[in-house]
Amino acid sequence: MNLNKSIELQKLELEQLEQLEQLEQLEQLEQLELEQDINDIHEIYKNVNEIINAQGELLNNICDNIENANNNTIISINELKKADEYYKSYKKYTYILTGITLLGTLLLIL
Repeated sequence: MNLNKSIELQKLELEQLEQLEQLEQLEQLEQLELEQDINDIHEIYKNVNEIINAQGELLNNICDNIENANNNTIISINELKKADEYYKSYKKYTYILTGITLLGTLLLIL
């Protein structure tokens, strides 16, 4: 009987060892999966960072374009004001010359 118990104990120990090995293998697989998941997350963060940097550059370009458009608008307004002043001045001199011409014509006629 002692021999039977000893054999049974050995079988039990063997089964426990096999179960322990299976658990260790499962743990290794889970650890590998976890490492792969962490690497995947790291890649995602890198990609998101690249996208954010690219969008930041685009936003900077948009801001620069808006600022340039604003500056060009101010310059254009000033140029239009000058053009209006020149036109008013031209108109004034046209009236003066027309008046002188009419006066001269009237003087010649009389």
